[in-house]
Amino acid sequence: MDETQIKKNQDFLRDLYLAGFEKATAFMALIVTAGYAGAFTVWDHVESNLTYCERLLVAGFFTASLMLFVGWQIRGQWVLGQQQLAISKLVAAGVADFPALIDKFRADQAKLRGGLQRQLPIVFGATVTLGGIGSLLLLVACVRHLMIGHG
Repeated sequence: MDETQIKKNQDFLRDLYLAGFEKATAFMALIVTAGYAGAFTVWDHVESNLTYCERLLVAGFFTASLMLFVGWQIRGQWVLGQQQLAISKLVAAGVADFPALIDKFRADQAKLRGGLQRQLPIVFGATVTLGGIGSLLLLVACVRHLMIGHG
C-alpha cells in the first residue's frame, strides 16, 4: 500500500470516527434530556406528597445529575470554540508557518481526543447513575404513598 492510499484510508477512518462520535454525543444528549423531562414531570405531580427527606434526596440527586450534564455540554461548546480558533489560525497562517502549526494542531487534537474518550464514560456514567438513583427514589416514594392511600 503506497503513501497516498494510506493517507486516504486515514482520512476515511478519521471522518468515520468523527461522524460516529458526533452521533453518539447527540444521542446521549437527547436521551438524557428526555430522561430529565420525564423525571421532572413526575416530580411536578408528586412533589407535594413527598416527605421533606424524600424531596431533599430526590432533588439532590437530580440536581447533581443535571449539573454534570450541563457542565459537560458547556465544556463541549468550549472545546468546539477552541478548535475553531485553532483552525482559524491555520487558515490565516503563512506558508512558512503552516507545517509547524498543523503538526501542533494534530498533536493537540490527539491529546484532546484521548482526554475526551477517557472522560465521556465517567461523566455519562455518573450523570445516568445520579439521575437513576433520583428517579428510583422518586418511584419508591410514589409507590409508598400509593400503598398508604395518599395517591
